[in-house]
Amino acid sequence: MLPLPKLYRQGLRTLIVFVLFSVTASQFHAVSAVEEVDKYSARAAMVDAAVSGGPAQRAVALSALRKGDQEIKEAANQELASAELSDLRYSLSIIAQVGGSLTGQRAHELITNNDRLAMTDFIMGGWQKTQESDDRKEVEKLAQGDSDSVVTSRAKEVLPGNGESLASFLADELPVAQKHDKRRRLYELASSGLPAVSEGAASAIETDDTEVFDQFLEYGQYIAVAKDSEVASVEQLSAIVEQQTIDAQRSFEAAAEQSEIAKRHAQWAADATERARIESEAAREAFGRAETGAQEAGRLAGLAGIAADEAVAAADQAHHAMMLTAEAMSRAASAAAQARMAASNADKFASLAGRDAHFADLAREAAQGAANAQKEVQKSEQAFALAWEIRGHADEASRAATSAAENAKRAAAEADRAANAAGDSSVSAGQARANAAVARAAAARAEAAAARVTGIVVELRTKVEEVRIAVREASDHAKNSAEAAEEAAIHAGLADEAATKSEKFAEEAEQSAKAAEAASQLAKTISDLTRSAIESKRDQEKAQRIELAVARAKVEDKDKQVKAAEEDERIRFEKEKSWALNINSVSNEDLPRIQNFAVDALRFGTPTLAGAAAQVLRVGDDQVLREFVLTGVAQAQEDDQRALAQLWWEQAPVGSELKEEAERVADSSREDVEQFVNVDLLKLREGRLRENVQFLGNAGGTEVRNQADAALESNDPVQLAEFLEGT
Repeated sequence: MLPLPKLYRQGLRTLIVFVLFSVTASQFHAVSAVEEVDKYSARAAMVDAAVSGGPAQRAVALSALRKGDQEIKEAANQELASAELSDLRYSLSIIAQVGGSLTGQRAHELITNNDRLAMTDFIMGGWQKTQESDDRKEVEKLAQGDSDSVVTSRAKEVLPGNGESLASFLADELPVAQKHDKRRRLYELASSGLPAVSEGAASAIETDDTEVFDQFLEYGQYIAVAKDSEVASVEQLSAIVEQQTIDAQRSFEAAAEQSEIAKRHAQWAADATERARIESEAAREAFGRAETGAQEAGRLAGLAGIAADEAVAAADQAHHAMMLTAEAMSRAASAAAQARMAASNADKFASLAGRDAHFADLAREAAQGAANAQKEVQKSEQAFALAWEIRGHADEASRAATSAAENAKRAAAEADRAANAAGDSSVSAGQARANAAVARAAAARAEAAAARVTGIVVELRTKVEEVRIAVREASDHAKNSAEAAEEAAIHAGLADEAATKSEKFAEEAEQSAKAAEAASQLAKTISDLTRSAIESKRDQEKAQRIELAVARAKVEDKDKQVKAAEEDERIRFEKEKSWALNINSVSNEDLPRIQNFAVDALRFGTPTLAGAAAQVLRVGDDQVLREFVLTGVAQAQEDDQRALAQLWWEQAPVGSELKEEAERVADSSREDVEQFVNVDLLKLREGRLRENVQFLGNAGGTEVRNQADAALESNDPVQLAEFLEGT
């Protein structure tokens, strides 16, 4: 399974789940096995499972229906119920992964209590109520944001609405509103007065690309700020520290939320890993369950991989919060350096004023500058408090990522074991191994994220305290120097005492200059640290994208193999159908072949043929099997063809030759209907087919145009129809 997009956290999960389970909800009917069923009840349960059950149920049923009555009874009594539970649990696991906290918690409760009826009710629609509560909670949080935010404004507007409006907002409107807010933030940065920041923000605005917006706001602005720190005033640096602290606080809150999601999913992944172990054990103990066991273990490994990627997202969010905090620390150190320089100037002019009254005004100006610097640098205190809080949270995120990685690796190992039990030729085994590879890739990402977060926490632990001390000392010194300079200005040029103090001020000015240089170096060290951490993260992400692409390719290859195998089976079915339509007598040796054909008809036949096959398999009598191929298949085909002729009679344009011919054959002989469907229909449609092919050829690209021309030049209505079906 692949990493979940962030949009799942923005309400799109509601729509995704709706689409997913509106398609699959019909799979979950009351087809559970009952104890010691008779032959016909067992067959009926298996046919129902094959037609409307989930993937695991279908696999069990299709396999059993190819065998004898005793095997079908055993499968109904021993395997069908566990297969149904497997399908229900897997579907609930998907809901738990993409749903909100309440939805996920309820899904997990259902997974553990094994109440089939409650599970089915939740999957069939019960999840919507809890998901609405989750969506409302998320919108309420968004409505409490910045009063100038478009997101906040729109969230307040939709909050009184129903669940559908909340889901629509989170899925569709929120990304647009967020882009507006990001653009507004970029305009603020563009007018900041800092050269590199302003230029970078303006360039980002010009692209009107959300990804570029994100890159500059998450990384670019801090690189630009580092360049501007050398020319920024202490007031500008203080404002930067304040904004970066706000950004870090928001990132910390997001990290805390993401961490809670990761913790929840990590627990569920651990449970899934245990179930994967049980399935792989079952696959090894009973070869008949090997396919199902491999399939289930592979799917659960995929879910463990998703949980690992949730932990990666949480760790990355914590890492980002640490980066923002580090940037704030760097700017705070720069501000401390500026404050030290202001104090040094105040000390210097206080010294000069002690000797010469002409320096009194300059001493007063320096005193005011030092006082202002002292006030500004004090604003960094909030950043220090947040830094320690974020550090603790980052440690927790790192541990969660490590735990998720272990879960994913264990689930991958169980998937491999189940695949080995199923055998090298098994399709499910191949899919299980591919999902195991994806889970291992996710585990590697989680381990790398954990190491990355741990590394930055260790690096910053001492630096935060160093900056705190530097800022506090700079603040105290600036305050004292401002007071001393003001006093020196008042008593400028008076007596030997002032001259004596001036020597002290000169010494303090020199010490302040050295302290300012040390603070500047500390700022540079932290800035270099953050640059290195950002580059390391980017390098890791690049390598992980390649690794993910390889793992994804393996899954896609297995999916292609599954589809190719299914297409081969479909082709074989059509050949068997041709045999069944032309057979005149049935020997006992033909009965197993007919039974397999009936099972395949459940999968590949038209609804009419599949319905006939279902009735045959419910009975399982030799005579019924004979009648199925001698008369039933042909009758099903005739019914389908007559229905098609009837459809064209009803839908073809009035007065057209097609409508008239369809009307003529609708109640005609079987031979006339067959001639109409297999031969005449395409010829009668050729004119309209050519028009449609011509239209698509003109509207498409070079390849489509070439294919359209080839179909038109063939003058073959079959090729025209095939082109339209393939585009």
